[in-house]
Amino acid sequence: IWRIHGSHLSQHSHHSWQLASRIQQLRNVRRLLKMKIKKILIITISTCLAIAFTGCSKREKNGENNSVASSDAPKSAVPNSFDKVTANLDKSGDMFIYLSTEQIISTADQYLNDITQSIETTESINDIIKAGKTALNQSGIMDISGIGMSRVEIEPNLFRQKIAVHHEESKSDGKIWSILGSKEPRQLELFKLLPEDTVLAISNEFNAKVLFDWFPELASATDNPEIEEQVKVAMSIASLMLQTPASLESLGNQFSLFITLDKKEKTYLPPELGGEIPNPGLAIAIEILNDKVPDMIFQALEAQGAPMEEQTINGTKSLVFTEASPFPFPVSPTIFKLDNHFILASSEELAKNIISTHQGNAPRLTSTEEFKQLSKGLNTEANHMLYLGKRFAQSLAPAIKSLIESAGDLPPEIPIDINSIPFDITKLNPEEMIKLRLLAFIKNNKNGMIIESQSSIVN
Repeated sequence: IWRIHGSHLSQHSHHSWQLASRIQQLRNVRRLLKMKIKKILIITISTCLAIAFTGCSKREKNGENNSVASSDAPKSAVPNSFDKVTANLDKSGDMFIYLSTEQIISTADQYLNDITQSIETTESINDIIKAGKTALNQSGIMDISGIGMSRVEIEPNLFRQKIAVHHEESKSDGKIWSILGSKEPRQLELFKLLPEDTVLAISNEFNAKVLFDWFPELASATDNPEIEEQVKVAMSIASLMLQTPASLESLGNQFSLFITLDKKEKTYLPPELGGEIPNPGLAIAIEILNDKVPDMIFQALEAQGAPMEEQTINGTKSLVFTEASPFPFPVSPTIFKLDNHFILASSEELAKNIISTHQGNAPRLTSTEEFKQLSKGLNTEANHMLYLGKRFAQSLAPAIKSLIESAGDLPPEIPIDINSIPFDITKLNPEEMIKLRLLAFIKNNKNGMIIESQSSIVN
């Protein structure tokens, strides 16, 4: 910047002086930021080294680490959330980390304010900055006071990982904590729907109405009447087409997806695609409080003249799409309701399996030895869940490997330029890459959230 404007100093001395002043402010901010980051890194690295060395020290007869159990350990002169965070962690494993984030977040916030005040911006960018600051301040992220992580091998090749994110109970009104679900974990009804051949399941509690209601607040923060009017129009259109907010209020806020792989029926693919795979199935389940959303979807499908017919599957009324499938495996999308769930299954066969599982006439995922091992010692009440079974990798890895090996000979219909990938894709081995078995839960509470998972590597 100095080189560009240096030749004009004599002609525009006043403006150049202002520019020089702003540049010097930015340099000062950058220098302070570097010093702060360096200090934080030194403290963090020193702390990790201390943890590593104390973790290798001799244990008392009762099995507890001297550095953790000793009452003579020095206390921090600065109040922090160490005790509250680490109370949720396992202290006897091979990893134990705590980071107090209050000072880091406060410093980062101050530097962000200094930078935004030191640069010239256009009106549109200024509106974005205002909305961004408001979103950050209202989100609850700035209220996080500490983060902790731990890992322990509870059995050979079975690891328990925990991550604790803490904020004070008095600061639990951040938008992110409300959007990500209720303040307490709950029993996941999804487990009643999952057949035993489920290989992947994801469930998230998400309050769409809180997010929807937040948009006008962010628009108002810009102090730009034009943006506020645009958001108001968008909200009116959503109300007209999607019947918001009534449709959002009718949701139970739990959204789930799961994949099954049939243990008996197979789909035979071309050799370049791996030869064969178990018949896959995909289902989406939405928790509902009433029939508002299902009725909207049924009416829209009927208005579009979708090719479907009403059937009764295991005593449950269902809508089955009758259009021929272009896929080599069974695909006949089926929509139905089970208790407080609205479900879309990829095939009539999968719908039958889900309904039978829900009725208790077919074994559930929770009855399998793999799930029992991964869930050993875990409380399955949660707000979010992820399950990954070993058959997901074992069954699909050969097909993925064949695709990789034939990557250079892909048909022209597949618009992928292999030469543009910055590494040799043919050297990848999916059988080695995908060996993880995992069961993870995210649990909300009045002081933040806890991520708890157990995993192992498939031999």
